[in-house]
Amino acid sequence: MSRRGSRRGSSGRGLSNGRTFSPQTLGGLVAWYRADSLITQVAGPKVSAWGDLRGGDQDVSQGTDANRPAYTAADANFRNKPTVSQGAATLALLDNTAADWKFLHDGTGCTVFCVVRPSNNAAAVQILWDTTVTTGAANVGACLFYDGPNDRFRYFVGNGTTNILNTPSSNNSSPQDTTQVVICRYQEGRAPSESDVRARGVTAGSENTSGAPSAANPAGALAIGALGNLTAGFFGVEAELAFYNRVLTDGECALLEAYAAARYGTT
Repeated sequence: MSRRGSRRGSSGRGLSNGRTFSPQTLGGLVAWYRADSLITQVAGPKVSAWGDLRGGDQDVSQGTDANRPAYTAADANFRNKPTVSQGAATLALLDNTAADWKFLHDGTGCTVFCVVRPSNNAAAVQILWDTTVTTGAANVGACLFYDGPNDRFRYFVGNGTTNILNTPSSNNSSPQDTTQVVICRYQEGRAPSESDVRARGVTAGSENTSGAPSAANPAGALAIGALGNLTAGFFGVEAELAFYNRVLTDGECALLEAYAAARYGTT
């Protein structure tokens, strides 16, 4: 077993020093996962844990070897940066505190930044991250999933009774086998739209909620790569995810997109 990176130095922690931009430069960061840091590897190589680079306690892990995602130390599709790849419907890394993720669905404000590469797979529901456990309308929580047949992402929020958001980006806005950035944002009462999905640098879909959000904790803690019940996994690769408890401005999103373009060659 090996641990790659640390919370300082090459990990990127402390980059908010006025000289180098990183996701930590922006206020409201709750959790930050980057595949070059705080990865615990086991034979495979596989990932048994992925630490929160922000320095908080939102580390995610997977105790069952068969459900651990693969690790690539130098991925040519991400300018030879490390990546975590799912590649199967049952691979996921899980947090253990649901209350930490309420901001993703309760309407108080959130933004999620993801650097990913969807694979060539036709599955219609491929979960990139999730707090609903099963995405059923009876569950409280949120998720971002990839719609393979239409080459797009969708941001979903449930309030325990109904689905109040299922915001799609436009068809073909997130092509398969393309290294890219997707950003989802949501806040009740926000104008001109309460929720939107940015794909490859542009707002590719938006909508308002169809009901009131829930103030309850989500059905589950954060899962990266599949639903919390280890189904409907993401067939693709992740290099970085950052979760914010506020809506970032368009200008701040553009900074994240420029950062990803320089670091990973996203288009």
